Amino acid sequence: MPSIKELKVYWHAVNEELMKHLLQFSAEEWLSRHNSVTPEDFAKEPHRNKLGVMITRTAHVSYHLGQLIFLREKS
Repeated sequence: MPSIKELKVYWHAVNEELMKHLLQFSAEEWLSRHNSVTPEDFAKEPHRNKLGVMITRTAHVSYHLGQLIFLREKS
């Protein structure tokens, strides 16, 4: 298992690389159809764009992180 110090180094490296790629998107690209959404569904629900998918997935992870915090406090 990596140490906390190593995990922090990995965390920063991954976030740096991720930000580098995310910052390349234009507003039009963020609002375009996400690949996991069919063209038919996107026509009916245009909010299912890349930005919307990113926000919902981030919220989902945040929800689970909150659950983990409650587990940690009990132990």
